[in-house]
Amino acid sequence: MIQIASSDNIYTRLLFSAITNAEIKVTFMQNNSLQKAFSDNLYDLYLLPSLEITQTNNLFVSKKIGIAFDGFLSPDYIFYSQSENLKKMNLIGDYSMNEIILSKVVFREVFAQEIEIIIEKNTNTNDNLIVCGNSNFTQNKFEKGDSLSELISNYLDAPYLKYIFVSKSKEPIVKINQFAEIIGEKEFADITKNEYFIEFSENVLEILKSEWDSIYFSLTDLEIDAFEEFRKIPFYYGLADEMKELAFI
Repeated sequence: MIQIASSDNIYTRLLFSAITNAEIKVTFMQNNSLQKAFSDNLYDLYLLPSLEITQTNNLFVSKKIGIAFDGFLSPDYIFYSQSENLKKMNLIGDYSMNEIILSKVVFREVFAQEIEIIIEKNTNTNDNLIVCGNSNFTQNKFEKGDSLSELISNYLDAPYLKYIFVSKSKEPIVKINQFAEIIGEKEFADITKNEYFIEFSENVLEILKSEWDSIYFSLTDLEIDAFEEFRKIPFYYGLADEMKELAFI
């Protein structure tokens, strides 16, 4: 059996809904717990935010399955206050290194604005927010936000590969890749049939369905090449001493 640890949001849940197999056991968790499990090597395989691997060498990464975005749908949204001061953004929710690093890059390159990221600050209605995770989809909040994934994909001029399958050994990657064809053929558009979405409003479901073509579970060279470029960003920012070795399978 493959023991898998995964980020927990609507997109990762849907991906695994297409992989129903007795030889796979998935444990969903918040990103801070997932990063600790990854560091301690507690599982065989991980589906985690793609920049969480910057400090680890000699990893194996699936080049066939992951989760990439290039439209309005996103795990993370930006909400601007009435203030015109964009120098500070408060990061809340189930955030990861991706949001901490790439949001700064987007604001610098797209808006010519240097921003300070403030993590887990007590927020009020006058704060600029980057909200991460499923809380965006309660009370239709995401409709009023800017998609961080869309901004990143526009900056990259390619789909933004947010979640990758990673292992410290080759075999789990080979096993999960066997599901690539099944995932490629899976019809995700009718998500109303998925029990995980019972809690979401009809309006949220309609938006998800209408925008579903902007999400990719089956990867191509385009997503992998874009990831190879943006994973250099922590090195350029001095957050990593060197580029770690990855083996794509």
